Amino acid sequence: MDRRLASRPGGLVLDIRWALLAQADLKRIASYYQRVDPSIAVDLAERIVRAARLLSELPRAGQATQSAGRRRWRVPGTQYLIFYPIAAGHVPILRVLHGAQLLAGRL
Repeated sequence: MDRRLASRPGGLVLDIRWALLAQADLKRIASYYQRVDPSIAVDLAERIVRAARLLSELPRAGQATQSAGRRRWRVPGTQYLIFYPIAAGHVPILRVLHGAQLLAGRL
């Protein structure tokens, strides 16, 4: 799920790097919805990946969190949040969690 550093008009597209926990989150989300409705699983996984790609172009789009240097970005049309810091030359995706998981103290 890595994306190479590439130039684009107006600036650089940063590399997206999915941490193992974030990869596991995405697989768990897709697996859950696969049992409910396979078309929802595909759509949701695609939305999450598109949201991460947007962060490669606009890394400061996410809201700063209370954790130093960490940001969060809501996946459009969902209750899922992507958590990430901004690193030199790349955006590491740390977690993908449902908003209700935050209330349960998961992050």
